Order: sequence, then structure tokens, then C-alpha cells
Amino acid sequence: MRNEAVVHIEHPFGKGTLRSGGSQYCAEVADSTGSTATWVEVEATTIEPPARGKLVELEIAVTWSQKNSSTGSFVNGRIVARNKDGTYISIIDTGTSPATSADYVQDAAGSTVYVEHNYSGYVATTSLLDSVPFDVAVQVQREGTTGIATSKVKSSSYVKATYR
Repeated sequence: MRNEAVVHIEHPFGKGTLRSGGSQYCAEVADSTGSTATWVEVEATTIEPPARGKLVELEIAVTWSQKNSSTGSFVNGRIVARNKDGTYISIIDTGTSPATSADYVQDAAGSTVYVEHNYSGYVATTSLLDSVPFDVAVQVQREGTTGIATSKVKSSSYVKATYR
């Protein structure tokens, strides 16, 4: 019996109507909770190919935009992943060393127009993210007491999983 790796690629984000300029995003999602403990899912997906297995390599590329309707609050965004229905972990590194599960991108108060963020690369597997199927999500959070944090994910985002 051969132990061949299976490669599975999905473009699960940013579905919607086609645009003449080619920039297609999911519907905008807003967070007005004002709680730093609350993350709102902009888009989430379960990568669930026909076969199951152990992740060998995980490549993810996500582009999302975020803004706030007020100059008084920050906007936070992050990409998280987990084994299906497990505990989410942040999979972006914002420069802290070492990266922490609390890593997120923060746009300053006053970001009232969309600020685009691009993260791509290979994600290290951990006990919380090491098998197929698995979940990936983009989340937004308003940090402050005013305004509404809004985010959207671009359709060019993808997930590529290699597993055995």
C-alpha cells in the first residue's frame, strides 16, 4: 500500500456577484459589540475533502479589508483555524516573537475607509490544527465604545491542504 499525499485546493471566500473590475468580496459583516472579548466571523468555512487524514502541509492566502465608522475605536482583524469544531488559534504573525494565539491586525482609530490586509504562506501544524477536515475563519472586532467595525473578504483568497 502506498502512502501518497493528497493535495486539495479551495477558494471558499468572497463569493458573491461578479464585478466588472474583478475585485469580488463577500458581503460586508459588521461588529458593533464594542467588546474586546467578542470576535465576529466575517466568513468561515470547513475544508472537508472526500478523504480524511493528517495534515502534512497547509498553505493559506487571505485578503480582507476592514474599517470603522468612527474615529473613536480601533478595528481588529485576524485569521483563525482549528481542527473541525475544535478550538480556534490565530494563524497570523503580526511581528511578535514568538507569535501568540492572540495575534491580530489592528487598524488605528479613524480608519473610516477600508484598509486592505494580505496574509499568505505556510501554516505550522499543531495539536489544534493537524487533521482534515478543518475550519478556517476571518474575524473582525471593534475595540472601543463607538462606531461599527466592518470587514469583507476577497474572492482571490484560498486554502491548499496536503494530507495523507
